[in-house]
Formats: sequence, structure tokens, C-alpha cells
Amino acid sequence: MYLATNSGHDTDCDAVSFPVSSIGERSLPSSDRQPKLPFSFRELTQKLLTSPVSETKYLISRSVADLVSGWAQVYMQPDQHADPALGDGYWVRTLYLDTPGADIYHRRGVGRSRKFRIRGYGSSPELWLEMKWKRKEKVRKRRTVIHQDQLPLIMANSSQEYDWFSSRIDRYQLQPACQITYRRQAYLCRTSHGVYRLTLDREAFSQPHDGWKAPVEAGNCRILNAENAILELKYQGDFPLFFRSLVELIPQVPGSYSKYRRAISTLMDQSMGDSACPTG
Repeated sequence: MYLATNSGHDTDCDAVSFPVSSIGERSLPSSDRQPKLPFSFRELTQKLLTSPVSETKYLISRSVADLVSGWAQVYMQPDQHADPALGDGYWVRTLYLDTPGADIYHRRGVGRSRKFRIRGYGSSPELWLEMKWKRKEKVRKRRTVIHQDQLPLIMANSSQEYDWFSSRIDRYQLQPACQITYRRQAYLCRTSHGVYRLTLDREAFSQPHDGWKAPVEAGNCRILNAENAILELKYQGDFPLFFRSLVELIPQVPGSYSKYRRAISTLMDQSMGDSACPTG
């Protein structure tokens, strides 16, 4: 079996074929084959995340996640936030918003297709105001970057530049619902067929929100088992050949996993005393 093949097109990061005997054993090419791409990672990531894309998600075991991570480190480019000390990862900290009736949690009304959140990466003072929505099986985001000191201005709706976000807070009466923190590895690949993105999320924790404050790297309730990871593949158009042979290594089938819904359910159980907050 071969993990990836060069399709013969002029691309920046086509993979070279190599044999894989099993999930536990792999033969990776030397790291000097990893291409050094002359593009702005931030620019391409922003373009991909704000364009209509398809998403395929898998809840996978830690051993499979390690294999996928090794593959991505050879054949794709790590995110600009990547920290070698975290295995090319970084901490994502997000304040999730919902309506007074928890419509987003219950997936009704505006919550059928949209999510609203304020997101930060690592210790950066930058925050991203995000609206994510799904339409006709395509996912799209609208996002604007601010400095964390500007957050009170957004809430006061005193900046026309961010009116698109502030107006929706008012329209849907959005309010902080919870905070989620997790460690992410993200990789990007630009080809003649478009831009592909791969993310692996691990060590996901939630905690009650602290009002309209910048999310922090903290969490006391585990919402993702330590033995699992969430793999997400983003792409434009049909499922790409670049990923097809990679997923042959994944015994799990694609599915959905909402960190937000899991976090709210866990925090609700804890508040009602139904169960202890999972930490391990």
C-alpha cells in the first residue's frame, strides 16, 4: 500500500509515494524532502478559512494521531503559530457565545448553522472575532483580528470596523457561554488544485466563562479523552487525492464532534452534581 502519490501536476507540496506496511510501522522519507514553500502562511490560512470549504472529521486514537502527525510533518508545512516544544503545536483558547436560550447548543434558530466565538492563539495578544456557518455542506468563516485591549470597544459597539460582529451580538443577544482550551497541530499544503489544511486537536479542556474577557490558557474539565484526538481535513472541491491514501490508515469512519456541545454538557452535569468533572 502507498500512503501518497505524486499526481504529476505542478504543485508546491505533492507527496512522494512510500510504502506503509501497517498503522504501527511506516517508512517515511528523509526530512530533507519536505518542501520549503515561498508563501505567506497567514495569508493562505486566512484565505482558506474565509472561503467555502468542505470539512471531514475523524475521532481517532492517539497512536493513529501520532502517525498522521508524522506524515504531515514530512509532506505539509506547519502553522505559523507552531511551537517545536509542543510538537509543532500551539494552544487555542476560545470564548464561545450563545443565545439566552442556548440556541447554538440546541442547534435551533440561528444555532442551526452558525457559531460565534472569540479566539486567541498561545500567549499572543491578538484575538479573532469569528462567525462560522455551514450552508449546503460547505463551511465558511468570517473573522477579524483585534488586540485584546480592544475587546471592551467591541462589546460597547463603538467601532464601525467591527460592526458586523457587534451587531450580531445585539441581534441574537449573544453572551459568553463557556471557554475551551486545546492543543492543536495545524499544517497547510498548497497545490494546483487548491489549498489543503490538516489539524489535530488534543488535550481539550473547558471551564465556565469569566464574562467578556479574553480567553486564557486554562481549563479544569477534560472534554476529549486523553487517548483520543480530533483530526480535521479542510479542502476545496472534491475530497483530494492528496488525503485519500492518508485516510486509508485511519480505521475510524468520518463523523462529527462538537467541542462546544461536549463542553456545555460536561459543565451542566457538573453543576447539577450528576458527575465529577473529568480531568484525566
